[in-house]
Amino acid sequence: MAVHIIACKVFEPELEEVLEQIQEENVFEPEVEIKTTYLAAGLHGFLSRMQEVIIESLEEHRNDSIVLLYGSACHPKIKEFTKGYVIVTFEERNCIQLIMPEQSEKQSRDFFLTTGWFVCEDFFGTNSYATREGMGLYDQMLFGNTHVCKITDEQMLNVFERTGVPIETVDVPLGLFKEKVLGAITEVSAKEAKKQ
Repeated sequence: MAVHIIACKVFEPELEEVLEQIQEENVFEPEVEIKTTYLAAGLHGFLSRMQEVIIESLEEHRNDSIVLLYGSACHPKIKEFTKGYVIVTFEERNCIQLIMPEQSEKQSRDFFLTTGWFVCEDFFGTNSYATREGMGLYDQMLFGNTHVCKITDEQMLNVFERTGVPIETVDVPLGLFKEKVLGAITEVSAKEAKKQ
């Protein structure tokens, strides 16, 4: 049985680490093959394109058991346009709530980042003026460092230069995210078993 995780590219660093841990721990039977497809980061800024790309990927992998790794608020109609598919989705609103839920529950003027935001370097665009204007609402960026890959000082400086917002780093364990991914894979596997 193939479980296919279709995810926003911003999840790639953490998801790859979690899937490697799951494989090493032999959590699932050997016949459960877990595949991933990463869709471009930042699509939530282009809702019609995001819907089109997700539907294309769902259609392409229709024969697999699918986990759709997007937040429930990444697209306001995500539940609507995915209704006809047998998939598992997440209730959390976005990538921040999935990876660093404790920090994202705080009411503040912080903008939250995960490793994927640094890996997808063009996420903040090339127009520094427009980016800085959009980021003017925030006092600081809070980078939830899961330590799945090295984020250099140069990468952090690059984001700071584009946004004009200082960055503070907090350590974030992967345990909760791993639990959510494991739960989704288990749930979609159970759905598949019921179909057979």
